Amino acid sequence: MGCIGNCAINENNHMCCLECPDHEKCPMRCDSLDEYEFAEDCPDYVEEEKMRLKQNRKHHGVDKGEKDMEMLEWAKNEVAIATKRERGDKPENERDYGVACYESAMKAFESLLKDGHSGMSIGFTKAILNRLIDGKPLTAIKDTEDIWTNKYTISGDAVTVYQCKRMGSLFKYVYPDGKIIYRDNQRTYCVNTESPEVDYHNGFIRQIYDEMYPITMPYMPNDKPDAIVCDELLTDRKNGDFDTIAILYIKRSDGEKVEVNRYFKWKENGFVEITGREYFQREIMDKQREEKEIEESYENC
Repeated sequence: MGCIGNCAINENNHMCCLECPDHEKCPMRCDSLDEYEFAEDCPDYVEEEKMRLKQNRKHHGVDKGEKDMEMLEWAKNEVAIATKRERGDKPENERDYGVACYESAMKAFESLLKDGHSGMSIGFTKAILNRLIDGKPLTAIKDTEDIWTNKYTISGDAVTVYQCKRMGSLFKYVYPDGKIIYRDNQRTYCVNTESPEVDYHNGFIRQIYDEMYPITMPYMPNDKPDAIVCDELLTDRKNGDFDTIAILYIKRSDGEKVEVNRYFKWKENGFVEITGREYFQREIMDKQREEKEIEESYENC
């Protein structure tokens, strides 16, 4: 029990002046002291639970429950604005995929608040949730017999391949001589300098990357994949979309930039490495091919 007001002599004393043993000698007397015979009659007299909340509000600046409620109302308003824009002129009873995503996110956010998360704990929970959404393990993967499935053999190479149960993008390649290689198909992606907004996957480029950064066990994948920045050329249309590759640099998930500057051309049944000088020559060939194709297109018009 106590007073909602603050004692002028001792700020940690929340007793009502009528209950305080020092009130007769206290130089600061409450204005309501002579108005009430019992402390319970004073409107400033509060119960213990209310007193605890008052002390918490003083310590934290604002009551956590009220702060969570403010965050919830703010989030609901933001989702309402977003869903209104997303729905447009569609009727309310018509299901909209984008609106459903916003509503699902709102449910998750509200659930976190109800669980009492805020500040650092909600950030930690978010990191866990993001890894689960991305299909990444929460603890390091160890090479034990029970984590592998979908065993099959690559014809002609006698290589046995296993897929990881805990992470579908992770594969184990066992060669006849006992050598083991691990490959994570989601560990990297490629982008070209001319269109960095478009990402793609290339098995040959990933192989070069795996040689530079082989996977070892235990394996804990990064939150984000590494970006391999490349260029592609086509010197002869009969070779398809490209016949020359430049692996320029790798942007690691932690922001580090690793220069590579390796060049390859298609020859017979695969890519072979070439010098920077030859790559420059093939750049000229690529431009000449483009110019010739443009001229031919004008002639056919």
